[in-house]
Amino acid sequence: MAVLGRRRRQSIIMNGCRQVHPYFVDQHYRLQNVFNSLENYAKFSTMAAPPSRESRPKLEDVDCLDWTCDGDRLVVAHRNCNMALWNVNRCMQERQWTGDTWTWAEPHPIDSHVIAAVTFNGLVKVLDTRAPTGRDGLLFSAEFSKNPGPTEPKGLEKLLNVTWHPDGRFLAVYGRAGTIQILDPRMVVSSSASGREGHQPVGSFAFSQQVNAAANTEVYSILWDNYSEGGPHSLWAATTGAPSKILLYDDDLLLKGSQCPPDAVKPSEVLIGHQSTTFTLSRSGDGRFMASGGGDSLVDIWSVADLTCIRTFASSTHVPIQSVSLSHDGSLVAYTSLPSTGGNDVIDRNLVIAGTMTGVEYVDVAEKFTGKNSRIPHPVNHLAWSPKEHALAYSMTASSGGSTEPSPNSLVNVMKIDADNKTLQDCPIDF
Repeated sequence: MAVLGRRRRQSIIMNGCRQVHPYFVDQHYRLQNVFNSLENYAKFSTMAAPPSRESRPKLEDVDCLDWTCDGDRLVVAHRNCNMALWNVNRCMQERQWTGDTWTWAEPHPIDSHVIAAVTFNGLVKVLDTRAPTGRDGLLFSAEFSKNPGPTEPKGLEKLLNVTWHPDGRFLAVYGRAGTIQILDPRMVVSSSASGREGHQPVGSFAFSQQVNAAANTEVYSILWDNYSEGGPHSLWAATTGAPSKILLYDDDLLLKGSQCPPDAVKPSEVLIGHQSTTFTLSRSGDGRFMASGGGDSLVDIWSVADLTCIRTFASSTHVPIQSVSLSHDGSLVAYTSLPSTGGNDVIDRNLVIAGTMTGVEYVDVAEKFTGKNSRIPHPVNHLAWSPKEHALAYSMTASSGGSTEPSPNSLVNVMKIDADNKTLQDCPIDF
């Protein structure tokens, strides 16, 4: 009877598509029990910033957020004012960087005290978060200017984002000019040698791939996979277009530097990602999965081992996917879509948490908490799972479309599921 009962459980989840391993069937019911009681288990505490006379940043100016590799801190980048480092366990802001307009940040995959960040005016910086000031903590700085000097990288006038190689040795940098470059921030050059602090790149490979010419389109997002079996890592480049393609470039070509001419760098694989632009990419901490979110309102789950799409989730609002994130163990995926229009319905189906292997949407957080005591009264624009546990960080933006909800008191929240899957903690980070 136990076996028969398990088969019945499987038939519920299969939905006529594919067989599900019994482990994921049990996982489905365990997760379902937790998320069905989300309101009862949720506990709230506030991480309040110290009083300041300075005005708080506008809510719509959160460009990205990500966890440090130890899962203890959050890096939040703001285009209009600063970049902040929050200690989630201590409920306090440890430091912030001002003076630049930050558009992207990604912590080091191995060293929890190092982050790479991009500024709106064309600077790529690698920072040590332990340094007392930003000047002291600057480990690497490269300027991608319109009129570069003889030793400066070219072709990245409008930076989009950067991504670390899984071993932490290299950075891939992409700009809207259509060029990807691989940098080595370990090669330290003093600022006095260059004569212009922050201008000369500390180290770079002579690799420059014109993605526009190769794909007849523009790259929107780049991310290295961290799959460690059966060959080198690959850099995934998600493109615009209809259909949208995902280009894979292997390390054995990318990391050869000057030994490999730019024209010789071709994608090892080309995946058809979405029917329109692929806006966002995410990888699971265990290396098994990649996730992509597109303008066709779909989230695709990819098996890195055989490069096949194993699962697809759809947004019921039929609007583009804005952000997607896979959990550290690959069991959960969270995604958020652009706010839909229609008055107070702008938050409908905005943030969804689902099982990658079970195929079940366990909770629509925005929908679950709607009402007088709503914990998420505004659309979510960015999210990220912790690299160590089931803790989801997400940022909210100001509502539009006629919503009557007041502005949220906190900019970034962290919802945590403990190891026993029994309690959930939602810790708002107040900026």
